[in-house]
Amino acid sequence: SWSRGLGDVYKRHMQELAERIIEELSRPILWAGRSWPLTCAIGLTTFPADARNADDLLRCADLAMYQAKRDDTTGFRFYDSSIHQRLRRKTEMEIELREALSEGRLAVFYQPLLSLDTGRIIGAEALLRLHGRDGRLVLPEEFIPIAEESGLIDPIGEWVLRQACADVKDWLDQGLSVPRLALNVSARQFRNPDLSKQVHEIFADANVPTAMFELEITESVLLGGEESILDLLQELRDTGLTLTVDDFGTGYSSLSYLRRLPVAKLKIDRSFVSDMLKSDDAAAIVDAIISLSKSLRLQVLAEGIEQQAQVDFLLSMGCVEGQGFHFFKPLPAESYTSLLSDLPVA
Repeated sequence: SWSRGLGDVYKRHMQELAERIIEELSRPILWAGRSWPLTCAIGLTTFPADARNADDLLRCADLAMYQAKRDDTTGFRFYDSSIHQRLRRKTEMEIELREALSEGRLAVFYQPLLSLDTGRIIGAEALLRLHGRDGRLVLPEEFIPIAEESGLIDPIGEWVLRQACADVKDWLDQGLSVPRLALNVSARQFRNPDLSKQVHEIFADANVPTAMFELEITESVLLGGEESILDLLQELRDTGLTLTVDDFGTGYSSLSYLRRLPVAKLKIDRSFVSDMLKSDDAAAIVDAIISLSKSLRLQVLAEGIEQQAQVDFLLSMGCVEGQGFHFFKPLPAESYTSLLSDLPVA
């Protein structure tokens, strides 16, 4: 207990020193007639609790510093073993993603979109899945952030688009009535200035009509309102694609900018749908999104529907499209093919 107490004293002194350093370095500097703000990130580690030699101590401090950069809160971070564990998991997942991409262990699942008042299928959303080495089906929330951080989201996103186009071509060749298909595009993919050209070439190679597809973008793509993003979205729409804003309401986008966007639909985030029957605030947000959609002459779809009471509530507010486990879980391509063969399609 004595050594722990002494360690706490040292940590308080280290924290105070880090705070003073950050305060001094955060003062703007004047250069070329302008004021330039500075930021810094500090990693802190202790001997012998974290490591017992200089090289390992520096390695621990380096890991803590990068964690401080990601946290973007106090500007400093003490090393703890969980940082190393998270880094190891991240590295392992990145390796697995690279292997999965080359070994064919990625898969596209399809979750039907329905008309809430008729129950008919009006489309589907393509969702990525990863078959792990252990046979487990890995969900996107476990690997998409790592794919984006590592840059793998670009080749993975291209693979998803090509696979979805191949599936649609296969369904059309079978003579099936194929409703529209929604595909997600990450904010990182929008940094590619050739995205529109790449998408056009993929559809041309697959010989499928672009009018059958929607591209779903998140609000984070819209932050800042850069004209280059607006131009890129316009180029994508000009190819015949429909554009949808996914997870609407969870981020922030200027309404004046939203009015200028060439989008056709807003998707109400599942968090609001989940809470709207028990939270007046969530219900008010859902109502506001539906009203906004009507005012801007946009379609609106609610995701994450899990019970009939939510369907009834959404219909009462004027939302007539939805998806969720109440209707269907995401289905592998073979199961969705059977669904298209057996069920009426709008």
